[in-house]
Amino acid sequence: MSFLLVALATGFLEWKNLAHNNHKFKNLTYTLILPFGYMCGVGLYTSIKKLILKLKHLRVWIMAGVGLLAGPISMALLMISALFLNDGTLGNFILNTAPIYCMIISRVVLKEKINRFGLVGILITTLFTFGMLFNYFFIKEQINWKLIAGVLLSFIAALCYAFEGTISDYFLHSNKIQLSNYEVVLVKSFISFWTMLIIALPIASAIDNQPSYQGWVVFKSSFDLYGWQAILVYVSGIVMGTGRLMYFETVKLSNGTYALATQLTMLIWTPVLQILGNTFISEINVDKLQWYYWVWSVFILLGLVIITFNENLNSYYNRWKLKRSAQRTITISPEPAKNPNKTIDN
Repeated sequence: MSFLLVALATGFLEWKNLAHNNHKFKNLTYTLILPFGYMCGVGLYTSIKKLILKLKHLRVWIMAGVGLLAGPISMALLMISALFLNDGTLGNFILNTAPIYCMIISRVVLKEKINRFGLVGILITTLFTFGMLFNYFFIKEQINWKLIAGVLLSFIAALCYAFEGTISDYFLHSNKIQLSNYEVVLVKSFISFWTMLIIALPIASAIDNQPSYQGWVVFKSSFDLYGWQAILVYVSGIVMGTGRLMYFETVKLSNGTYALATQLTMLIWTPVLQILGNTFISEINVDKLQWYYWVWSVFILLGLVIITFNENLNSYYNRWKLKRSAQRTITISPEPAKNPNKTIDN
């Protein structure tokens, strides 16, 4: 769906330029049918052409390969983690620690500086994430190797996201090859889709003690099972594609750490969507989250705010410190000495 979304967006931009340069085509915009057909045809053709041209560069293949980390590989790890933990919430919770690792990796690899507020945000997020894990294991009656393996796989998935964010940051700001957020999503979505379909689904089926082809059967039958509600899958694909476009645009405008930090808001809106799904769609029966999830999420989101706005906070702090220093200098400055030779007129 991300590939098709980029194709439509590319076709829209092509039609917009065409209508701007030729007033005859501008009037045809109101027919809606012709622009949509143009967007589909020209958009797909242009996207495939760009895909072929971009894949001639080794750096694009490297970036696409790294994109697999935050796509099929991390998703497969999360699926396996959910099977081990018998719960998908904890894996997604751990996945949201990716900005911590991204900031640290960016400091080591890209030599990006971390100010005091960034370090405070990392510390808060780390402490309360591990506090959440401790809370999770504390209420368990029995801890086995599957629980530990599930947690470790979730952390590996978070590291995959962090590496992908850091390397995407490098390539999107590199002058050696020019890539737009549309082209990045185009290449990554195309390669990720086929990797997920051919490799990830059979592996997940095998780990679940099912035949390797069972993943493809479930993938196909899920559309037949939900009927018209399967449209939600396509809508989700469009939403995810839009999110990826905005994500890489954020990486290009700022860096990978900030882009990943915004994904921590999933701690709030994912449970909200689960509640809405349980309420309005009877086929969806997601377990209700425990009270402690919300308690820990509030503190982790506090760390998110600090990480996201660490440069602004640091700038405000430095200005306040400079202003206070100037005021102190004025306060303690000595009075000008009196001139002893000055005479007083009677």
